[in-house]
Amino acid sequence: MWSKPLRQRNPLTREAMTDAPSKFVNRFSPTQIAVVGFGIALVTSLALGTIQYRAIGTLVETDTWVAHTEKVLFELEAFFANLTGAESANYNYLMTGDEHALHQYHVLVANAGELLHALRRLTSDNPRQQRNLDGFEPMLQHKLELMQDLVRIRQEQGFQPVLAALRQGEGKGLMAEIYAGVDAMSGEERSLLQMRQVASRERARNAGIVVALGTIIALLLVVAVTALLVLSSHERRKAQMALQRQADKLNELAELVELAHDSIFIRDLSGVINYWNRGAAQTYGWRKDEALGRVSYDLLKTEFPAPLKEIEQQILSRESWEGELIQTSRDGGRVVLESRWGLVRDGTGNPKAILEINHDVTDRRQMEKKFRGLLESAPDAIVVAGMDGRIALVNAQTERLFGYPRQELLQQSVEVLVPEGFRGEHHGNWARLFQEARTRSLGPSLEFHGRRKDGTEFPLEISLSPFDTGAETLVSSGIRDVTDRKRIEAGIRKLNAELEKRSADLEATNLELETFAYSVSHDLRAPLRAIDGFSQVLMEDYGERMDAEGKNCLSRVRAATQRMGELIDCLLGLARLSRQELQRSNVDLSAVVGAIAENLRQSDPSREVDFVIAPAAQAQCDRRLLEVALQNLLANAWKFTGKNSHARIEFGVFGENGKSVFFVRDNGAGFDMAYASKLFGTFQRLHAQGEFEGHGIGLATVRRVINRHGGRVWAEGQVGKGATFSFTL
Repeated sequence: MWSKPLRQRNPLTREAMTDAPSKFVNRFSPTQIAVVGFGIALVTSLALGTIQYRAIGTLVETDTWVAHTEKVLFELEAFFANLTGAESANYNYLMTGDEHALHQYHVLVANAGELLHALRRLTSDNPRQQRNLDGFEPMLQHKLELMQDLVRIRQEQGFQPVLAALRQGEGKGLMAEIYAGVDAMSGEERSLLQMRQVASRERARNAGIVVALGTIIALLLVVAVTALLVLSSHERRKAQMALQRQADKLNELAELVELAHDSIFIRDLSGVINYWNRGAAQTYGWRKDEALGRVSYDLLKTEFPAPLKEIEQQILSRESWEGELIQTSRDGGRVVLESRWGLVRDGTGNPKAILEINHDVTDRRQMEKKFRGLLESAPDAIVVAGMDGRIALVNAQTERLFGYPRQELLQQSVEVLVPEGFRGEHHGNWARLFQEARTRSLGPSLEFHGRRKDGTEFPLEISLSPFDTGAETLVSSGIRDVTDRKRIEAGIRKLNAELEKRSADLEATNLELETFAYSVSHDLRAPLRAIDGFSQVLMEDYGERMDAEGKNCLSRVRAATQRMGELIDCLLGLARLSRQELQRSNVDLSAVVGAIAENLRQSDPSREVDFVIAPAAQAQCDRRLLEVALQNLLANAWKFTGKNSHARIEFGVFGENGKSVFFVRDNGAGFDMAYASKLFGTFQRLHAQGEFEGHGIGLATVRRVINRHGGRVWAEGQVGKGATFSFTL
């Protein structure tokens, strides 16, 4: 279609090409050329302006995303700094109990939460970052719960339980995982930052080309360029405002960092300090103006655990380093520190500075030294071994107990301390016990046999307790030689066997005595009943034939036989008291005495006796037996006040040497204290039968009841002025 006309055209010559512009110009009038030229210039200006506007808009958008990415990185660093500061403040409170540290901990935790919400909002357009947040938010929550639990334990239980919880080291692993999550997000944002920076540079270059082209027709594009400059100025002002807000936020974070008790400072790659917080000033004694501009290694005389070059290579490759440092304070004191280094990069991703956070563990190391001293002074042998059964640590008691020098035991299997015949079995037991000890402490109920270096064997008792060093789980074994105890236990078992035999013999003897008592009582009652019966027959059938003297004698015979029967009943009752099993309970003795007093009044309503009973006298005792004892005491008081016109009986209680002393006091006949030792004997009487009736069993019964309760009873009196009977339980 197009080939034929093209072949019919004349070929272009140099003359034709030279004449073409003049022909084109001559074809249009100046006005038309001006209009067309202006139109072309205007279209060109509009086109270039459109292209430039789009290029600059894209550049601004790219720069906005770069700023957004840098803000995300800043918020990530601020979040981790707050979390690290919270962990340090938490640890400081746990170690010292300082309420200011606790307040600082709560403030930093709240700031960390706000920063986490800000990160969630800033990365809402990035699903991968949202998944990263979803990944370590539960670990963060768990870490915060652990720290709060430690605060609660410190407040409620004190320091030692907190120290035991810290040794388990659960929080360290969580912090490492949280750091890994933050590091993953940082890596993601750095990748985005690098991509956006590359895109920003490319678009900046394109914009430069457009601007260069625009300068050729600058006079025609003044309005467009001016508009673009105004727009660019507006965007710049917005960016400056955003930077100012970020600077204000950074100042707020700097104020929070100033509150941290840990020493935090930033130094450039040559070691020159350019930031120094209040915690660093407190730790080292150097003021901020004295520390800034100084090389940290020289100022603090830092002692590194490895060559400094190796540490610097590690932080450049891994962007972090952790270890223990020894530094010197201004007054010359040596400070032991747990140090964390973080690499700080500039906007282009190049290494810029190193953030160093140091936590003072001098006191902790001194405590560990004291712990070793306590370990050495422990009365039991202590063997610390790993999960493989290899001995890691022993104390002096272990050397003395097993006869091995310490160096011969270290890194040896624990089976070297076990008799050869038990080693295979012991290895299985050891593995099982270690597995159990990883989750709980095993009490001293495990018994093994030990073997000394000289080959002698002995019984031992072992208790296992696990503890986590952070790198591995070790088990501490407390070992005690129980040879003497076994010998004593064997002797006790032998004595118990002998006591059981004697108890059985005594029980058989008591049974024989009981059988004998009942047999004797039965054999005695039969002739007594016969005597009493025949005496009654004589009185009824032959009483008229007897004179007064005969009747009197016969009446006395009957009275004697009846009294003999009563004495037999009293003896049997006394014997039963010794066999009756105690059933202790809380008894209101005042109520018991009140009931007995009421029964005594009803037995003889004609008497006027003033009973004084102390209220609420309580005792742990057998109610039935104490009622028998009080019945005898009150009945005696009732009997021996029978000749008083104004009788008074009192029951009370008072304290003596931490014990309750109960008493029954009366104003009756009393007794001579010279005969007080006879009062509580069987059939012992201080008054004639005609003066006061009785069998001489009542007070013996009282003593038997009180003895059964593990107490004692005693009496005090004066002839004609009454008596007091006191007892304890």
